[in-house]
Amino acid sequence: MNIDVLVNDFATRSFRDMADEDYIAARMAYRAQLVPQFLWLSLQALEKYLKCILVLNRIPARKGHNLAECLKALDSKCPFEIELSDVAREFIEYVGSLGRFRYFETSYFIHGPKLVILDRTVWELR
Repeated sequence: MNIDVLVNDFATRSFRDMADEDYIAARMAYRAQLVPQFLWLSLQALEKYLKCILVLNRIPARKGHNLAECLKALDSKCPFEIELSDVAREFIEYVGSLGRFRYFETSYFIHGPKLVILDRTVWELR
């Protein structure tokens, strides 16, 4: 079997499909007012969507959980332009900055319609 087919299937199942599940769980957490879980699941979903795009386009990037690094790699090496609104880019940056506090070293809070912004960001990435 063609290796590209296998790699693409892996990226779809391991990253995109799992990102979809994290996204759904993030929406549920938001509705239940579970703010830390909403933010963490949002980060996980966005990271997996970004990594899926990287793998599908065979773009090497540093391993890790840094959303800014993934976005930077896409912006500089992707064969097509990833059209993300400023709102989506700001949300990716915001959620990405919270990853280092996953063990509650600081308080979590959100202002504004973050669920709507997550929906928009996922729509633009997916």
